[in-house]
Amino acid sequence: MGPAALEYFCSGVVKLIARRDEFDGIFPGHGLVDLGSIMLVNILEACDGVIANPEAFDNKVEMTFGDITRIRYNKMIYESGYLSYGLSGV
Repeated sequence: MGPAALEYFCSGVVKLIARRDEFDGIFPGHGLVDLGSIMLVNILEACDGVIANPEAFDNKVEMTFGDITRIRYNKMIYESGYLSYGLSGV
């Protein structure tokens, strides 16, 4: 995610949470399917945790492609996967 992308993503999650009574489940493009709408709250919790303290990640992955090393940080989303981000994108 680029600069401010995480905050933008989180603001979209807040909007969806406000409309939770309009749908029963979430069908992401990959991974788990038919997630309960409570998953939005779990995602927002991870977002808030990253924004409050980006260096309090749950794990870090370093990938090297030729001369370029890319570092991705991951914050666990309860009962799901990870919210992945770069420190420059928070």
